[in-house]
Amino acid sequence: MDVLRGLTTSQWAALSPAISYFSGSLFFQTLETFKIGEQYRLVPTDEELKRNRVSRTAVIAHALVYHSITTTLALIFVDLFPPLKECQDCFGSYSYFETSIAALLGNKEHESIQLAALSWLARLIYLGVRQFGAFFIFDTWLYWTHYFSHHNRWWFKHIHSKHHKLYVPFAYGSAYNHPAESLCFDVVASQLASGGLRLSDIEQGVFLSLATMRSCENHTAYNLPWSPFILIGGLFGYTPEWHSIHHSKWGFRTNFATYFPWWDIWMGTAYLGERKVYEAPEDVAADLKGSLRASDAIEERDNTSIALDNEHIEESQVRQRKKI
Repeated sequence: MDVLRGLTTSQWAALSPAISYFSGSLFFQTLETFKIGEQYRLVPTDEELKRNRVSRTAVIAHALVYHSITTTLALIFVDLFPPLKECQDCFGSYSYFETSIAALLGNKEHESIQLAALSWLARLIYLGVRQFGAFFIFDTWLYWTHYFSHHNRWWFKHIHSKHHKLYVPFAYGSAYNHPAESLCFDVVASQLASGGLRLSDIEQGVFLSLATMRSCENHTAYNLPWSPFILIGGLFGYTPEWHSIHHSKWGFRTNFATYFPWWDIWMGTAYLGERKVYEAPEDVAADLKGSLRASDAIEERDNTSIALDNEHIEESQVRQRKKI
């Protein structure tokens, strides 16, 4: 405990992704183990066992190694390049808003409680806007790199296909990526977002924690109506089902965005059909009935004929857009 109390806010920020990842994954695993909220499951548990091509044990082992390496590197990084500390009276600080609001009110005598409330409100709005900006930068980078992953045959086959071994993803499957992808996507995106907006160490900790928790929830088979992420995401039209569609056989060339639907909508890559994620794809119907040969054929097709699948899905998207 003395070690934990001795950690700086910068070190806590470096630890926040791993803490959020494992606590969030444990939460959803608890729901599944004790059959809590089954009415909110997007895909039955047995579907996961039939469709996924990697075991949970392998995914968890990968996550342990991944977070051990990234957390160690992050702790070294914050010692070499510590995050910014927020200065007193600087733009965005509580004292800045307190002084500005008092001046705006004409320096008249106001109750200290009223001034404090307005100052804290302005401060929270300011911090919220910065978090939103960080998420937008993060999502923008992830969208375009994700889009590239599905349109570059070599990269998909050798790098991104690792993540798509999970057709029915689960919470800790969010970290099941190729190391090159984790570096080029997640690490670079987080640095662009936090560095671009010059987030303080506490802001970085909050941002990385929320981003990790949201990513975990995106990869669950749950659509919990009382989840704060779903309540907020619902305002923008983004739910776990959005990303679950991307992990399906029939939607993996759509819904590339991770946190907001906007880039998919703007670029015409949003799934516009009416199909649901719990419907078994026709091309794995034989596999669901126990045919190992069908499963092998599908895997071979993924590795050698991805372009044909892509062309078919693109044509479907065009037809859907014409209907609208």
